Amino acid sequence: MTEKTIQRLQLPCLPRAGAYADAVRYGDLIFLSGLVGVDGNLKLAGEDAASQTHRIFASLKILLDHFEVGFENVLKITTYLTDMSDREAVANVREIYFGDVLPAATLVAVSALVLPEFKVEMDFTLAGP
Repeated sequence: MTEKTIQRLQLPCLPRAGAYADAVRYGDLIFLSGLVGVDGNLKLAGEDAASQTHRIFASLKILLDHFEVGFENVLKITTYLTDMSDREAVANVREIYFGDVLPAATLVAVSALVLPEFKVEMDFTLAGP
């Protein structure tokens, strides 16, 4: 049996926002910490869940490029919503990026995220190259 190492990664393509690893790699699996709808300068993409979701997937694309993989390598998405009435808007944006490549998914209703203006947060599990 091959010994796998755990790599805790701080990625230069993401703004520093807390005391946690941006990603953890274990073998061929990559676990991404939660992404919210802010750009590299921590500017909010918009007040609505759809705008924030577009920004999350733009950030995800940067991370996928960093790991030299594509959207087809996303194995699982966990989505945290502060308002379940935004579910359809978030799903419509997700479909733009994933099309027929459907990752496993979990949707969780939460009372709040780290800042009150955040409507949605997502974390991802990837298959590495």
